[in-house]
Amino acid sequence: MINQRRLEDTETNLFRGELRDHIEEELVRDTIMSEKLLEVEKKVDELSSDIKSLLELWQQAKGIVTFVKWSASIVGFITAIILFIKDHFKW
Repeated sequence: MINQRRLEDTETNLFRGELRDHIEEELVRDTIMSEKLLEVEKKVDELSSDIKSLLELWQQAKGIVTFVKWSASIVGFITAIILFIKDHFKW
């Protein structure tokens, strides 16, 4: 009976030790994962500011392209009128 009790106490102590080790390992793993998550959040914040500036540049470039297309249309129209006048009327 006493030997059985000592065996159970020994097994309980071993189990508690293994459980304590497992909890410590999980805490270390959780700490590492938290640090990695903070790093990822920092990178996302940096990328979001880069994306904002890239979007602003894209909008500006789109406006410039629209202006150039509009200007080319006007110049083409004026050129067509001048050529029409030159071909159909003699000075």
